[in-house]
Parts: sequence; structure tokens; C-alpha cells
Amino acid sequence: MDKTSSSDLTDSQLKLSYWYVTHKLSLRRAWRIFVIVVVCLVWLYIIWQLVIFGMTYKSLQQNIQTMLFSPDMSLSAIEKSAPQPLSISDMNVLGSNNEYNYLVQVNNSNNNWLAQFQYRFTTPSSTEQDFHSGFVLPGDHKYLMDLSKASPSASLEIRDMNWSKVNKFELTQNKMSQFIIDNIDITKPSNASDPTKVYFTIKNDSAYSYWEVDLQVLLMSNGSIVGINHIILNSFRYGENRGVNILWNNPVSNVDSAIVIPNLNILDGSNVMPLSQ
Repeated sequence: MDKTSSSDLTDSQLKLSYWYVTHKLSLRRAWRIFVIVVVCLVWLYIIWQLVIFGMTYKSLQQNIQTMLFSPDMSLSAIEKSAPQPLSISDMNVLGSNNEYNYLVQVNNSNNNWLAQFQYRFTTPSSTEQDFHSGFVLPGDHKYLMDLSKASPSASLEIRDMNWSKVNKFELTQNKMSQFIIDNIDITKPSNASDPTKVYFTIKNDSAYSYWEVDLQVLLMSNGSIVGINHIILNSFRYGENRGVNILWNNPVSNVDSAIVIPNLNILDGSNVMPLSQ
């Protein structure tokens, strides 16, 4: 096997080897000093942080206790951030001749919270009634109604209240809830056997199509509600303008105007039709 002789080394390699041999002890000493300096600096930093912590410990402890036990920073703060309960109006019972309609206005004063719940109207003589799904959009109010009931008295029962935080709801509302209601025409009954009729047109002026859009219609007399009804529009596509007729079997007297209210949960994605539909 060949061996490399010293003559094969270059001058620079020989010089480097000579320098390392002559300075090996100095290099070891410098490395030890460097390690000692680094360790000392680390310990000095730790000691300095402990000194600072010791100096500020009492103040930090007081701040933590204030945050944990101050009423303003605990229960009060939680209550302020939590949604406020819905406000519910008194029951309004409309109709006669053993056919009554129930109406309650529900107001959601929380601008960033969607309220969803189950509700039903109960009467003293009625059997167990089914619950209906209800909602109130952030910062909005709506009507809960139940039609064609036999009892002139009823009470509202709400359960399973669920709150959902909604960010930038106004932007969503401006995009998805754009309905133009026009050409409202009321046909008053000429005799007691004729129904009251309301005709109107509604245009979906948003960029979204909906499987179902519930429309609540209120008959007004001198600013008071004297009749209620509702109708559901199926497959209401964006840009569509549709004429709607709705009638009351029992005539409603002294009607001077009608109000049409879209009852649509625009935050329910399952009710939005795909673009391909």
C-alpha cells in the first residue's frame, strides 16, 4: 500500500500544521475561556430576570387578583360580552267566529348575534302542540304567528335558545337580503262572504337564489294590525320578479294598507340554491 510522504504536502499545509502544533495549548485555553464567558452571561441573564421578577412580583400578583376577583373584570365583563335576551311583546289575538290568529313581535337587540330557537303557541284547551323553528337576525325584529286556531287566548313558549356570533353581518345582509316589494293592491270584500285579497310584486334583487322565501303579510287599519297571513315562495331565483296573490277567507274590515315582510334567514346556507340550479 502506498504511503503519503511529507514531500507530498504543500508549503501551506505544512505551515498550517506547524501553526496548529505550536498554538494548540493556546487554542484550548481560548475555547475554555469562551465557554466560561458564555455560561457566565447566561447565568447573569437568569439572575437578572429573577431580580426583576422579585421586584415586580407583588405588583403582578395584585394585577392578577384584580383580574380574577374584580366584579368589573369577571362577571360584569362576561355579562357585557354575552348576548342580551330577546324582548317579546304581548300576545295579539286577531279574528273571530272560532277562528283566531296569534301574533307576537320578537326583538333581537344584539347586533352581532343570531338567535335560533323552538317555539309554539299553547292554549288552555289545546292538546300538545308541535314546536316550530324560529330565528331572529342580528339587530332585527320579526313576527311569530300561528293561524286558524279555535281558542281566543294563547301563550307563547320558547325553548332550545341558541346564540351564534356573527361578524360583519351588515355586509352579509346588504348582499343577500335585497327584495323590492311593489304594486301592493288590496281588494276589499263587497259582502261578508267575500275574502280580503292582497296582490303585490316582489323582486329578488340580490345575487342569490333561495329554495324557500317566507313572506308575512300584515293588514293595517289606522296603524294597527288587523289581519295576518303568510305565503311561501319556492325556488325564488336572483333577478326574478314575481306576482303574488294572498287572501283571507274571513273578511277583514277597515283595511287601509298592507305590509309585506320577507321572513328569510339569510345565514342559513342550506336554503341558498347552487348556481347550477
